[in-house]
Amino acid sequence: MNQHQKMEVVLKYITDHFYEKITLENAAKKTGYSQSVFSNAFSSYTGMSFTKFLKKYRLRQAAQEIHCGYGTLEIVGRRNGFQSKKFYEAFREEFGITPKNFRDSDIIPDMPLAPEINGHSFFMEYKKLPDVVIEGYPMRAVNGDETDLLDEVAYPFRHPGSRADLHCKEKHWGVWWHDRERGNHLCYVLGIRADETKEPEKGCVRVKITGGDYAVFSVERGRDYFDIANTSREMAWYVFHVWQMINHKQTDKMGFTYEAFDSERSYLFVPLLKGFGGIEIEKDMGGNMIEELARYVDEHILEDIDIDTVISHFGRSSFYCRDRFQSCYKISLPNYIRRKRLYVLCQKMEDGEITGEDLIQNYGFLSVEQYRREFYKEFGVEPEQYKSVTLELIDLKEYYTFNFRRLKKSERMLESFRIAGKIIKSGENKQELDLDVPGIAEFWMENDFPGLGGGKAALYESEIIASGRQDTYEEKIVYNYVLGPVVTGEENLPEDMHPVTVPGGKYAVFENTEADIEGESLAERIRLMMRCIDHVWIYDNWMRTDFQSRVSFLYYEDNRLYYFVPIYGK
Repeated sequence: MNQHQKMEVVLKYITDHFYEKITLENAAKKTGYSQSVFSNAFSSYTGMSFTKFLKKYRLRQAAQEIHCGYGTLEIVGRRNGFQSKKFYEAFREEFGITPKNFRDSDIIPDMPLAPEINGHSFFMEYKKLPDVVIEGYPMRAVNGDETDLLDEVAYPFRHPGSRADLHCKEKHWGVWWHDRERGNHLCYVLGIRADETKEPEKGCVRVKITGGDYAVFSVERGRDYFDIANTSREMAWYVFHVWQMINHKQTDKMGFTYEAFDSERSYLFVPLLKGFGGIEIEKDMGGNMIEELARYVDEHILEDIDIDTVISHFGRSSFYCRDRFQSCYKISLPNYIRRKRLYVLCQKMEDGEITGEDLIQNYGFLSVEQYRREFYKEFGVEPEQYKSVTLELIDLKEYYTFNFRRLKKSERMLESFRIAGKIIKSGENKQELDLDVPGIAEFWMENDFPGLGGGKAALYESEIIASGRQDTYEEKIVYNYVLGPVVTGEENLPEDMHPVTVPGGKYAVFENTEADIEGESLAERIRLMMRCIDHVWIYDNWMRTDFQSRVSFLYYEDNRLYYFVPIYGK
């Protein structure tokens, strides 16, 4: 690997492991450099010291979590490596605003840009650009369709025979383009703005570059052909391998990435789908958390982790994490941790990375025989047959893409109504944390409630304000799943049921009228809705939802399943 690639590896390491303790020493090991050499190389590459970079990156992660309500300020600060008082001070110094007041912000400032590229001043600004039509002579790529476009920026300054005029004061635009009229060859077009009232000159082509949201980078123009070409290449590498990664940008692959040159600067125009104006706050962060939780388990499965250490890492309640994991993946979080650990240990032994002695010394087994018994008890096969075991979790975003279309969406106003509620899963009962709500709901939706004679049923996730524990004076929120039929009165309700009011107002309504797959159970239809709506749609549309005084609920009648999500509006 060259130095660029080594620095990219370090940056990827930081962005993937920023919650962990990252030191200069272990970052340097990723490159094979000594700490002093690495420190100088990193500063040269990013424009700041390793320690300063890490602090600024973690503050931006903290800002994201604060906006999304991802734990208390104390938890957010501690999770990102700051003590309480220092976190407040560092946050205000970085963003000019307190963490508490940042909650109303909708974008996070980008990480500081490197001040120089190849010894030349470097600058970036966001611009909403109109369409532009350029006219110029196409230059066939020397390497044809095998051309590395990132390596061949500033193409007219790089190759003899196609070199641009260094002394031209007029601004020129350059773009890679397939000449479909002349054999569909890859060409570089360097030209000026076209006068569309006139015919193009003989041999020239016109290319329309689509406008939109752009990040426009510019660097002081080099002294000669080599300097211009080399500096433009360094700028492009920085933009696509550093700036884009650390600022979580998404470029528009259907748009035009193009260049421009004048007598003072070289420019790079990058079309953006996500991140215009700064680091875009993820509206679905809470939804992504379950996938992050599963990824965290996979990455640390052979370490000394248990259910509590995994959950505490994310700063959310045990009920939330375990309930959502079970609903999304159809396996409890404790079971997944146990099964994944047994499975990965078997893989490692098969590959010769660990031995039977390691099982005893490092992984808590009394003997190899004990491990083999536990593996068989869990999977029903001997360890030698581990490849027959399926343990992969579904890709929730992919699942959403293919299954959300099965739901019919509408919006409607509701009057308040009441149900006779039975708690089917309580956040207060540790024995119920891993109960599967879709399975329980299926039973009660398809069977009459004792003493009520059946009727319409609704699954309802409620918030109950309860008295605090003896060691606190504050109230706490306890989450319960409540299920029961719609009722008009409160007389003669069974002892284990109590009236619950479902507030009226405007709701987004998702309907699943029947099982589209033969043999699909009601539980799986409920799970489909929870995966698609709870895990993705709600977070993608968070600003529209109204969970201040209302909650979402499922409604089942005549084999039709509806999911109601409270939204703002009249």
